Amino acid sequence: MKAITVQGDAGIEGLVYGEVPTPEPGEGEVRVKLLASGINHIDVYQCTPAMVRHEKPHTMGADGAGVVDKAGPGAVLKPGDEVILDPNLGDPTQPGYGLVGAQSAGTHAEFIVLPEKNFFPKPGNLSFEEAAALPLALSTAYRQLISRARLAAGESVLIHGVGGGVMLYCLQLAAQAGAFTIVTSSSEEKLETAESFGADVCINYKTQDVASSVMDATDGRGADVVVDNVGASTFGLSAKCVALNGRITIVGGAAHHVIPEVNLRDLYFKQVDIHTSTMATPEEFNAAMALAAEGKVKAHIDSTYPLSRFREAIERVAKGEQFGKVVITRD
Repeated sequence: MKAITVQGDAGIEGLVYGEVPTPEPGEGEVRVKLLASGINHIDVYQCTPAMVRHEKPHTMGADGAGVVDKAGPGAVLKPGDEVILDPNLGDPTQPGYGLVGAQSAGTHAEFIVLPEKNFFPKPGNLSFEEAAALPLALSTAYRQLISRARLAAGESVLIHGVGGGVMLYCLQLAAQAGAFTIVTSSSEEKLETAESFGADVCINYKTQDVASSVMDATDGRGADVVVDNVGASTFGLSAKCVALNGRITIVGGAAHHVIPEVNLRDLYFKQVDIHTSTMATPEEFNAAMALAAEGKVKAHIDSTYPLSRFREAIERVAKGEQFGKVVITRD
């Protein structure tokens, strides 16, 4: 089968599109013919030499959707069933957790074999491309904002750098929860699109003072919840923008994971809680997918690329040019 693999230490330029063995399902496993897979920032990390934690060659990719091709002994799913892949290998709050595409072969391939429990029925209202754009980012956003930050109706939420999948799903979840939503971006086009997804206040951080704009929008209180998945360049700002007794929630560091200078007084005098999380529990994944099945949260596809042009797709995500999800179809 065709797949995209990390084979050396050349980063994105070193990715290889070519033949790898087609996997066979074992006891309780199924093989799925993948019709679409989604790009995540973890794909960028997976081919960054300093971040590689797996043997090579290695097939990347955490998100996917397709049709069951072959069922192993004891599996209930049958050929022809349309499914979405749950990328969580276990529970991230428990020891032994893993992620598809990191601790197992990933989805940027023609086929994948996983335990049957890792496949969720694809709702009929979703295309395969939309389905592949949902799992990791939506379930991560659900855990981050609903489970960890406990966002409630009537609260205000600031989302830095709206544009990527997790941020866009955080925006939709916040609007769905009845929160007052504030988003930032340097792109007027992205801000206009964010408004159509429920953003109440849009701030261009290149042309506006973010802290002042947040205070104006919240009558001087600040945001009850700040979603900061950018990292070094925004965390100090998050500390200034968060309200008394507010929460800052973090699941990544798109700009940089190391935060060199933060004025702790901006945090402890306001009794701020800082919440971190990764991925989602099985219960959270199911709850997030149910929202998508009900049409309450929608995938926004920035662009699609065939598998053979994977390098262009991952470069778009690495540069932060996308709004929503970049999806890989099959040639």
